[in-house]
Amino acid sequence: MVGKDVDTARSEIGEAGLESDHSAVACSDDYDANTVIKQDPAANAYVAPTATVYLTVSSGRCDFPMPSVTGQRRTPAIAALEKAGIARADITETECTSDEPKGTVVKQTPTAATPIGTGDAVSLCISKGPVEVPDVVGKTRAQAEKMITDAGFVPVVRNAAASDDSQPKGRITDQVPAKGTPRDQGDEVVIFVSIYVKPTPPPSPVDTDGDGLSDADEATRGTLPNNPDTDGDGISDGRRSPPALTRRTRSTRRRGRTRPASGYFWRSGRAYCRSSRPSYAGALIRSSTSSDQPMSISGLRESVR
Repeated sequence: MVGKDVDTARSEIGEAGLESDHSAVACSDDYDANTVIKQDPAANAYVAPTATVYLTVSSGRCDFPMPSVTGQRRTPAIAALEKAGIARADITETECTSDEPKGTVVKQTPTAATPIGTGDAVSLCISKGPVEVPDVVGKTRAQAEKMITDAGFVPVVRNAAASDDSQPKGRITDQVPAKGTPRDQGDEVVIFVSIYVKPTPPPSPVDTDGDGLSDADEATRGTLPNNPDTDGDGISDGRRSPPALTRRTRSTRRRGRTRPASGYFWRSGRAYCRSSRPSYAGALIRSSTSSDQPMSISGLRESVR
């Protein structure tokens, strides 16, 4: 009966008028499962008409040590498991994060040398390859640290230069290594956080009377900060040139023209008063006989004496 299917063996024993018992099961590297691997009594032995023939049935191949395939490439690893007696359908694969080259077996279950039999499930973890550093520039500090940690790296935080205005305060301005760089798990990724504070613009000068001159400039010129036309001549203080500096000199001739006496100056052929009083500064000096003609040089000199 050895080598026969258990059902076939029992049928032939029954036809011979004997009883059979096939409760014994044992593994066998020589016979497939459900095949008779042993019988008692042996073949051709004389037995009583009511005797029982005891059969031992194969449960399949015996357990064997789990082959070590960690570190091997995926295809050779699967081939080694199949050669050892593990069916391809019993081998499952998952992707794992690892620094090993892509397609390398980085973990196996059961582990190497563990007793395993045919029909047992085997799981292989295949490397996805080294992880690339994520792009965190422009992210908040919290977002950047989470992205780096989730990728398997260690974030290291530093402040960016105070003058770096490339990102708003609290966001990442730069990173080392750069995005997309392959790095081993556990490596550090340095991120720089913006501490830039936008300067506050200086306050606008106060111009109370709206004549185009700030109150500070009006104080320097001697004009009134609350009167846009201090001397009442119809010309805004802001449109009038600032008075020239006073310098006392004697009347002299220069380039064929008489220089006015101290306290006066020429402009466009006319003499103007140089006064510290705002209401008189820059006023046109006119003769006593005509309000439309400028004072003569001699009259100007006489008025100074």
